[in-house]
Amino acid sequence: MKISFSGLILLVMLTSVNAQTDPYALMTLQPVNMVRVKEIERMLPNQARGIGDPIEVRSRWDSLYKTNKFQKLIAEADSISLLPFPKLTPEIYMSYFGGKDSETSKRFIMKRRMLLTKMVWAECLTSKGKYMPAIVNALTEILNTQTWTFPAEDQKKLNYDGKLYTIGLSSSAYGCDIAESYYLLKSKLTAPMKAQMLLLLQQRVFEPTLNAIKNKNANGEFTSLMDTGNHNSVTLAYVTMAALAVIEDKQQRAIFATIAERYSRNFLRGYLADGYCTEGIGYYSYGFGYYTFLREALLQATKGKIDLFSDPKVAKMAMFAPRAQIINNIFPAIGDCIQYAKPEGQLMQYLNKDFGLGLKQYNDAPAYMEQPALCYLMYYFPNAASLAKRSDKVKETSVRDYFEKAGVLTVRPLKGSTLNMGATLKGGYNAEHHNHNDVASYTVVVGNELLTGDVGLATYTPKYFGKERYDLYKTTASYGHNVPLVNGIQQHFGKDARAVVTKANFTTRKDVFELDITSAYKNPSLKQLLRTFTYDRTSKGYLMVNDTFSFNAEGQFETSLITRFKWKKVSDNIIEIIGQKEKLKVTITSAAGGFTFSDEVIDEGPKPYYRIAIKLNDKATVGNVNMKFERL
Repeated sequence: MKISFSGLILLVMLTSVNAQTDPYALMTLQPVNMVRVKEIERMLPNQARGIGDPIEVRSRWDSLYKTNKFQKLIAEADSISLLPFPKLTPEIYMSYFGGKDSETSKRFIMKRRMLLTKMVWAECLTSKGKYMPAIVNALTEILNTQTWTFPAEDQKKLNYDGKLYTIGLSSSAYGCDIAESYYLLKSKLTAPMKAQMLLLLQQRVFEPTLNAIKNKNANGEFTSLMDTGNHNSVTLAYVTMAALAVIEDKQQRAIFATIAERYSRNFLRGYLADGYCTEGIGYYSYGFGYYTFLREALLQATKGKIDLFSDPKVAKMAMFAPRAQIINNIFPAIGDCIQYAKPEGQLMQYLNKDFGLGLKQYNDAPAYMEQPALCYLMYYFPNAASLAKRSDKVKETSVRDYFEKAGVLTVRPLKGSTLNMGATLKGGYNAEHHNHNDVASYTVVVGNELLTGDVGLATYTPKYFGKERYDLYKTTASYGHNVPLVNGIQQHFGKDARAVVTKANFTTRKDVFELDITSAYKNPSLKQLLRTFTYDRTSKGYLMVNDTFSFNAEGQFETSLITRFKWKKVSDNIIEIIGQKEKLKVTITSAAGGFTFSDEVIDEGPKPYYRIAIKLNDKATVGNVNMKFERL
């Protein structure tokens, strides 16, 4: 496949990453470094190669089929192949632009892609031609659909109208799965079909990428090249895997590899130096998972000469999930996460084996198939992790994990303790990836139940990521978190709204973690607001949360508890949060006098939750509110 590079100026970059003061400085848009292209060109194979083996190379495919892991997928492909392939109608696509519904079109567009990939998996596993007519029909429908983008990524409808093609999560995903389908089924597809696939890949994926470099994204062709969150790694992985799978010209493939090598460093920049992922555990699996796909694609294509895992920061990133676990495989739902989300098992098994992490729970791959996207073939064919020697090291879960750069502490009971209660205590600041205004929030897990803490995301709408994010949604604002209201004022958005760690005293028996969160509130009468967490991990331990405040003049103070479970008032200063199996006793005291309980049901999706307010009855210039959490 040949690509037109009309007008693309390719100059030699004289500066290198090592020459920069900050090794993770933002990689800005620069002309492609042709010296590096030549180096990578010598590393690449003569022919394009995708993930896994083409359908006619049967050994591994037949072995996979015999495992019986894919019977459910094959049954689904049977059903899919018998039904008409769904059309993306203008009504479905335009439903996003009504202002209230961002999910219908998005889910429909994702569903169409998964219908295709499931049939491709099934055809490669069985190799009987059974699914080829339906695959060809699906490809025909997809190729003739006027856009592969999500409406949210095409606000001006430029892709939809064919005026400009841009790289986003959906367009790059379609590009990758179409390219991989081409690579896997090349021997089964007609020449006209293959020509159309290559033409549209050039038009909708490869040319927009090159134009973004050429024009420095003047038209917004590939904005995530300079993103530092999950969009960067996901789109780069998709585009690069597509290029490696179908572009026959080695130099052209090397150009895409060079682009990926450079701009994927922006994804590393998005993680803190201690490996902390501010996007939360769900987006960790997504973003770091696709960084892993990109690593493996480049590693295999260059015979090990380019390894994105060689950066020392990556090893710390690989430990984010195990360090973020509270207890019993429960994680906090920080930011736009989903409660009870867990890291992907295949990703964690890969990281565990590749880095020799010694995490017993991730020694084996999950018995079920996590995703039918074709990039997941990487986990089922020989890869760097599967070829690595298994480590005999066993890493025990520690009583705490402290992400010092993030200001996030996870506390756990001693091994063998009957306490069975842990917590994540979050400092941070209010301008993180997928940010919620949640400085000094906390999550408490008892047994297997998240009894109080972050509820995670609200239902995505067209306005969810807009300027009204913290006005329209209580869930993203501090109001929907376990944090105070100060004179009726919530926390504000911005990097200047941050927790300052003033105490971090940790012992085997007890951890004390104190945060100054005054800057999170734009209230001129507030002198200081300290939140002190004390976690006692003895068998009859507890978590204490103490807020100490002072005002220039008398002020009103209120704090809150967030839960998706029922609660009841036991006495004037004790409430109980009642889980399905566990109970949490909360004892509230205040030197500033009496207080009143009230609750509010907030229903912004996916499930409603309670905000339990604890409001001091009288204004005060100084005071405190102390909450003691004990497992019943």
